Amino acid sequence: MLRKDKPKSKDVVSAIELGSSCVRVAIGACDDDRIEILGYAEKLSDGSVVKGEIMDMDKAVGILRDTLVEAESAAGMEIPPGSACVAVTGGHVVSRTGTGIVLVDTPDHIVTEVHVAEVETTAKKSADLASDEMVIDSFPEMYILDGKRRCDNPINQVARKVEAKVLVVVGNRNQTDNFLAPLRTLGVEDPRPVCAGLCSAIPSVLDDEHEKGVVFIDMGSGVADYSLLHSPSVLMSGVLPVGCDHVANDLSIALGLPFSPISRDLLFEDTSADSDFVKLPGEYANRRIPRETIAKVADVRFREAFGIIRARIEAAGLLGHAGAGVVFTGGAAEIPAAREALRSVFDMPVRVAGTELPDNFCGAISGLDSPGHSTILGVLAFGALTARKKSILSRVDRHINHLLKKVFRSMVKSIKF
Repeated sequence: MLRKDKPKSKDVVSAIELGSSCVRVAIGACDDDRIEILGYAEKLSDGSVVKGEIMDMDKAVGILRDTLVEAESAAGMEIPPGSACVAVTGGHVVSRTGTGIVLVDTPDHIVTEVHVAEVETTAKKSADLASDEMVIDSFPEMYILDGKRRCDNPINQVARKVEAKVLVVVGNRNQTDNFLAPLRTLGVEDPRPVCAGLCSAIPSVLDDEHEKGVVFIDMGSGVADYSLLHSPSVLMSGVLPVGCDHVANDLSIALGLPFSPISRDLLFEDTSADSDFVKLPGEYANRRIPRETIAKVADVRFREAFGIIRARIEAAGLLGHAGAGVVFTGGAAEIPAAREALRSVFDMPVRVAGTELPDNFCGAISGLDSPGHSTILGVLAFGALTARKKSILSRVDRHINHLLKKVFRSMVKSIKF
């Protein structure tokens, strides 16, 4: 159902994704527990963005300008100042754990929000940032009272000392600023960088998966964002600079084809189909590609990538926390060979997310019900939560999922209004 009134600027949120395959812009309006998508547009990145880095700033600005114009035209409004969240990814994005301790020196020794904010700030500062790094996001992993009692929420509990372990997501300052530069050039005021991989988890991970613990992987054209989520927080997050384009490049080399949309399209072929061969279009119409070859080449590269992610999680001692298995999204989730390799490498159940538009989204926009759109929807959802700090928090408790309520609540506390 379309809204009959024009949304107030304070209700409007926007999401921008500068991906290796596409530049995407979504504009939405917060309405109680729902997000109405008012305008959406996407354009091919055309090599301007690779592996989470701007390779050609002028081209990126031009493509983003066209995408913004189309999205704003569809929405019937310009993006309001301060409403834009920009998805940041790339090999420079890493996570570290910081630890902080504060004394509860009040007469009643009751822990307050002030104590929690102080201990989280102390923990973030202990994450040992280099001079060229900046904090993108942070998530409390756990609180410990008096050095003994673990708890999810220490507020109003009695303790003399509060300790916090906080996951701090950091990125290279210059590379992160590069993601914001095209928006500033185009007059988008006060864009906010957000962690792409963790935002895409918002519309993807279910309540019970988060409760039991889950490995979340969002693999696109250039990178694979991964994390381990376990209620009530995020235990690990990182980015592997390997995506579908790397597999397509391997395939083009193996088949003696130029790297092009043709080699990318071959990845999405059903390797279990009745026909043993795939016919190529255009000038390569005389070529027949064995499905078995496609499957073998793709399997090797996907296994290598997923093996690295699994090894990183195991090295952190966290794989045992993934009681719900793996949730897989992004463009690679639509590739049969990727799904099979992931199941084999992790030896766990794998659920593909993003095949349907989440229930809390509405609007006259079609075509967003695919795994490749999980990031842009997640960034929009994150923007909805943070843009209206007080009113949104009081209403999402009824409907929006556990991850949106609990994991990202900690982000909201640190935002200055």
